Amino acid sequence: MGIFEGMERKASVGIAKDRLRTLIVSDRIDCNPNVGELFQKDLFATISKYIDTTPETFDVSISRSRITITLTGEKL
Repeated sequence: MGIFEGMERKASVGIAKDRLRTLIVSDRIDCNPNVGELFQKDLFATISKYIDTTPETFDVSISRSRITITLTGEKL
């Protein structure tokens, strides 16, 4: 078994789970999925004014009861 064997499948499974989560959350809060993307871009623009960050190190997770912002592994 090679070192990189099966990594593509895990990555695509993770992407599919994230997409499904986004659709479920957007359905629960009664908005379309694009609103979440716009929300993430607005948060990035605001936070990057005060903290040195890049889009690659910035992530926003939205769930039914919580919004989590992660910068390079640290939760704010």
